[in-house]
Amino acid sequence: MYSTWQRLLLTLYALILRGWFRIGKVPLSKLANLTRPGLPPTLHGLGDLRDFAQWWEKHTEWRADPFNGAFDIFPSLPHAEWQWARGGAFRDDCDGLAYLAAVAEQRGDQLLIHDGDVEDEPLASAARAFAPDVIGITANTTQIVAAWRDAGMLKGVLDVPIVLGGPHPTVLPEESAAKPFVDVVVRGEGEATWLELLRCWENGHGNGGRFLDAEGEPILGITYRDADGEVVSTPDRLPIPVAELEAMPFPAWHLFKLERYTNLQPTVDQVDGPSLPILTSRGCPYRCSYCSQIGPRRWRARSAESVVAEWRWLVREWGVGEIGVLDDSFNIDRQRVLSLCARLVEEGLTGVPWIMINGIRANLADEAVSYTHLRAHETVLDLV
Repeated sequence: MYSTWQRLLLTLYALILRGWFRIGKVPLSKLANLTRPGLPPTLHGLGDLRDFAQWWEKHTEWRADPFNGAFDIFPSLPHAEWQWARGGAFRDDCDGLAYLAAVAEQRGDQLLIHDGDVEDEPLASAARAFAPDVIGITANTTQIVAAWRDAGMLKGVLDVPIVLGGPHPTVLPEESAAKPFVDVVVRGEGEATWLELLRCWENGHGNGGRFLDAEGEPILGITYRDADGEVVSTPDRLPIPVAELEAMPFPAWHLFKLERYTNLQPTVDQVDGPSLPILTSRGCPYRCSYCSQIGPRRWRARSAESVVAEWRWLVREWGVGEIGVLDDSFNIDRQRVLSLCARLVEEGLTGVPWIMINGIRANLADEAVSYTHLRAHETVLDLV
């Protein structure tokens, strides 16, 4: 496929790239952390894009990466020390767990959420004390081995159904479903599937290798071992429609030890009060080669009224110090962004800084959108 000189060039490129990261990029990043002053906690008092540009130039250090065009922002060492003093790290999967807990609580279930990164009590003793009827575990790829380990341990402690979900099991469901200590793998968005599985076990079904919904049809979006021990998958579940997204209860943050988590961008910002995420839309119509986005391509956006209601709840009920928008891409609909930011200004909800954790589409951004973000008190604007 490649000629000899092309293979030599590719080898040389790989060696240069490896050398750059080992000899250049990492040491320079560490040096910058030692020499750079700390960032101010918020961006109060910025009037327009010119003020923002001046603040950015003064308080950030960046350089272009010659290989991928990305910009490196070097946080100050005091911010890193502040992060670890908080004792935990806020992960994206917390939002998914909070939604699953909320819909289960809405139907009357009692729940316990155990995050090993912040809990003092060992998982086994917490499980014995709570004595659940069903256990759910979420995992991405870096967590999957630990998830299998915990599932195996819990199966030995409590002989109850164990469900695995999250990004990694969604991509490779058969891998986890083949484990003897995993009863079901949930693929994709899990709220509706989780509720159907709970009803299935509640009604005494599911133990014979079949998982049926209230109408007697196979539950969609799951992978499991049948009565013969073969791994089987039901058809994918359709993406949750907008009407159901807006009818969902707000995430069950009261089940988390929020005081033990850091803020959402701990190496950049320091904030007072809990930092909580929000999903204003789900899905993404794009398929960028570098992105690990595994959700449906169908983009579903909540209305401005629905989003502002949750935003108000986070600010006034929870007293958040920061909000992180978890959308795969926040600015797909330009007019929706302008409308939503205008509503935040009208509602007086601009006193809390907010960031977009997964960034926005650079090709869909313009000066009007950026200025609207700034007026609504967004503090970190990442372009993808």
